[in-house]
Amino acid sequence: MKKLMFRINFKLIAVFLMILLSVSCKSSSKMKKKLEAAVLRLHLEARPDGTHRIGEVMIYRKNPQKLHIQKVPFMDERYVQKAEIIDDPVGGFVIRVTFDRHGRWTIENITTAFKKRRVAVMAEWGEFRWIAAPFIPRPIQDGVITFTPDATREEAEKLVEGLNKGVEQRLETGRW
Repeated sequence: MKKLMFRINFKLIAVFLMILLSVSCKSSSKMKKKLEAAVLRLHLEARPDGTHRIGEVMIYRKNPQKLHIQKVPFMDERYVQKAEIIDDPVGGFVIRVTFDRHGRWTIENITTAFKKRRVAVMAEWGEFRWIAAPFIPRPIQDGVITFTPDATREEAEKLVEGLNKGVEQRLETGRW
């Protein structure tokens, strides 16, 4: 009788563990889907002054360019309203990022105060990379920044999808 009870208990425990593992696998896949939001940070070009506030980054992989930037970004993905890929008439593509009201205000103030500088664009969509450094000749008043990324079309699509997924998550949860 004890052997029979042991076998039944063992089988119940095994079934329980299998159910538990299948539920945890499903929840971890849901977690992965929630964590697909991308990161986008805009850093202003700066003159090296020997302080800890200025850093040096290499932008572009094919022909790397050294750029001195402020280490603290002036804009990030929290203020993205929409991101999209726009096809270029010559066969390439650009990424256009539209920012919300706060982002629009911040970009306008920064680009007005620091005219004729470059903005270093750092992105992470599963891979961390400095992907662009567009020159800003005049103030950006509409809250839209457009740049040609140092990325393949597939990588750019992942980035844009991740940025838009972040927007959706913020709207669903109400968290910024």
